[in-house]
Amino acid sequence: MTVLIAGKPTLDQGMRCMPWLTLALTVVLVGLYVAFQGAPGALIYDRAAILDGEAYRLLTGHLVHLDLRHLGFNAGAFAMLGAVYETSGAPRGRYVTLMLGSMAAISAVLLGLSPQTLSYCGLSAVLNALFAATVLGLWRDTRQVVWLLFLLGDLMKIGFEWRFGSIFNADLAWAPHYGAHLTGFLFGLAFEALAVRRGWKEPGAEPAAPGVGLRPALRGAGRSRRPR
Repeated sequence: MTVLIAGKPTLDQGMRCMPWLTLALTVVLVGLYVAFQGAPGALIYDRAAILDGEAYRLLTGHLVHLDLRHLGFNAGAFAMLGAVYETSGAPRGRYVTLMLGSMAAISAVLLGLSPQTLSYCGLSAVLNALFAATVLGLWRDTRQVVWLLFLLGDLMKIGFEWRFGSIFNADLAWAPHYGAHLTGFLFGLAFEALAVRRGWKEPGAEPAAPGVGLRPALRGAGRSRRPR
């Protein structure tokens, strides 16, 4: 990917626009699955183990997956959404904070409000946060109603699946946790709205117009045991 500056692409600018963090985390997701051939008991969200002091599971539980299909859906969606967010002009610190913050918020809700959830794994709740933040940013940039419809569609999908069951992962060994998905979605909306309101942008970037969220990077350039 290159960026046009004064009509000329520069390799340095293009390299900075590569979604390195997204690529790295995608490799981690795949690497963990290959290394353990599934979701290892030592890394999943395990309520009893967390209460016994294994707090690292609050993070690692989101990074491991039950089977290849579970991984494929989540890693593929993350690679696409993460690349859009990371190359949008939002600073990488904001991206990292969104990811870690959503993991923490989702785990906190599971721990504090869902005592019946004994085990959990998968990135999909975090993906709902990333989706909500990305689409809200696109709406702020364009003011096109279609992006609000995407947000409404995701919210309706969560509600539908909560009531009638999963559309894509009905055959998973553990049922998806829609409370975690909703938590991620709401966190992503709140995070992106607050980040934009506080003007959290790349150091040295020109001030954004009021209401602008994700700036295009190429302006002018052509248990109950539950996963997910």
